[in-house]
Amino acid sequence: MLRIAGHLALGIVVVTALAACGDPAADVPSGSIVGPWQITAFADNGPLQPVLPGSSPTIEFLSDGSLAGFSGCNRFGASWTGGQSDLSITPLASTKMACVDEAAAAQEQSLLSAVSSATGWQTSSEGADLLGPNGEPAVRLIPAQP
Repeated sequence: MLRIAGHLALGIVVVTALAACGDPAADVPSGSIVGPWQITAFADNGPLQPVLPGSSPTIEFLSDGSLAGFSGCNRFGASWTGGQSDLSITPLASTKMACVDEAAAAQEQSLLSAVSSATGWQTSSEGADLLGPNGEPAVRLIPAQP
């Protein structure tokens, strides 16, 4: 019986120690920016513009500090860190598939630029906004549908 209690105590110490390890996104409250999102609008040198119909861009912030997304033509990824409202995204890496038309290619470049510029985030009535350096919304997000 004493041996079982000792193993249980050791297990609790190990779990506590692992929980204290540096998770890059650990400061972000559960149910906030972490998770899959549908991108509905992005800033293109001015106010938010809706995404092209049928393009369905997405972004997912993973709790391990990575992010992955689809910009309408290509997939992209990066690392991120953040807290209650701040956000830092490493330079995005993207596949290099050709877009079907010029409008989709232009949207993709503007959208990737808007994501890259994000320095913060805030919740909105529909979901969340990634904020640019000026504090204005750069990308509008809604929770992704399963």
